[in-house]
Amino acid sequence: MEVLSIVLTSEIKANNWTKSDLICFSVNGLDPSAKLVKSLRQRNFNVRSSAEWTRKFNCGFELQLEYTQFDLSRSIKVRSKVVDLREINNGEGDLALLLKDGEYSFQNVGGKWSISEYIVKPLASYPSNCGRTNEQSAGLALRSSPASIQTLAEEIRDKFGDEAEAAIVRHFGAGRDVGSGLRILQWDVGAGVLTFSGGLASFQMNGGRVLWLTATSNKALQAVTGSGFEMTTPPSPQMKYWLGDLDLKTGSTYKFTDSREWESLHHREKQTNNFFLKHPEGLLAIRFAPECSPDTVLERLPEATVLCSLTFFPADGSPEAMFDIVVYPSERRLRFAREKPQLEFLMDKGW
Repeated sequence: MEVLSIVLTSEIKANNWTKSDLICFSVNGLDPSAKLVKSLRQRNFNVRSSAEWTRKFNCGFELQLEYTQFDLSRSIKVRSKVVDLREINNGEGDLALLLKDGEYSFQNVGGKWSISEYIVKPLASYPSNCGRTNEQSAGLALRSSPASIQTLAEEIRDKFGDEAEAAIVRHFGAGRDVGSGLRILQWDVGAGVLTFSGGLASFQMNGGRVLWLTATSNKALQAVTGSGFEMTTPPSPQMKYWLGDLDLKTGSTYKFTDSREWESLHHREKQTNNFFLKHPEGLLAIRFAPECSPDTVLERLPEATVLCSLTFFPADGSPEAMFDIVVYPSERRLRFAREKPQLEFLMDKGW
């Protein structure tokens, strides 16, 4: 109970779920007992059995929990998959969307359990969705937003920079600057937050995905090679340390620049097999997933689409390594992923 409570607390925070968001869950592929569900609800978790969703379609999200290691005397590992059920609930789709996959490690110190590590599991083993678009889900999100946001979206769809900002101010007045070094303006609108940053506007309902109000069009190849990827350590338990940057600008070679950051140098005990730290230069080959191409527009893709694979051939003649690039349009981000062996690092960039 203590371990499951910690996992639920962590996922609620990580996914920005609110108290009103109903979460269904299963354990080891089975529906939890009524006693377990009741005990968690008594701890103020708004949860139900996954079996209940199949009858009532009442949960927006599902947690698929699995004990991968269970030793009450020493350590416990719990794999947690977050699944979005909202499109099915609303009749807008027939597929559940895997949003997040990771494994928690717990240690027992003095009779109390706590998270010792969280490792992100790559989503690259899931099929590419380049033949689909996110237009239906994006349209649903816009229709579910406040009327004032829908009006604003229509007005600024093709506007950027000062022109877009001026339109927002006409609708909602002056915004608050929440940036630290960068200018990021925000407005509270209904049950969500409107954000203007970098000349672009977005809106996010509490606990929901980001809805981009200004239209952009970024093509796959330019986005992958146009600017560097940033590499960090996985959070342990929450802090991430900058390892360096990967440059793919030529499209045919790669160069990794070690950050040499003092804090990073003292948190590399799990980086002994880091391919890029060991082989910082070499050749690069890009292979796009089925129905994807260099000209694929990233903003139109469904969440967590596998866009392409990158194969790196070290200059020192060592064996090559292959990684997948996964697209997250709601975050405007590209992420490195690999099913096996597990990644020792996190690497991504915005577009």
